[in-house]
Amino acid sequence: MPPIDLTKQQVVEVLAEFEEKLPNIGTKIFEPDKSITSFNLQIINLEASRMLRFMNIGQYVPLVRIEDLSKKSAVGLAYMGDYGDKVFEIEIDERAIRDRDYTYRVLAHEICHKYLELFGLFSKVDRQKD
Repeated sequence: MPPIDLTKQQVVEVLAEFEEKLPNIGTKIFEPDKSITSFNLQIINLEASRMLRFMNIGQYVPLVRIEDLSKKSAVGLAYMGDYGDKVFEIEIDERAIRDRDYTYRVLAHEICHKYLELFGLFSKVDRQKD
């Protein structure tokens, strides 16, 4: 995918829109559970739930699956509203869960898509470009 070329004005406009639409959740930073050294499906779903609650969108239930996404050239995919209003489906590549920190980064990235969608800053159309 070619890089996106934005003018300084466009960047300012996008940031202003984010500031206007997103709620202030404070300056806390999500802390991964240090006791987790490896992931399985149950742990990933529990951590996804914890992330959603941290971002004040805990009303959504994560449905995380571990898949081979190598043919899709992706390490994570988020599906917006495909399984009902309150279920948030995420696929994580089976190779990604080999590294604890990388798994958290992929999970956070996909959850941020849902967060931005909820506040009108990321649509299903935009999702195809990510």
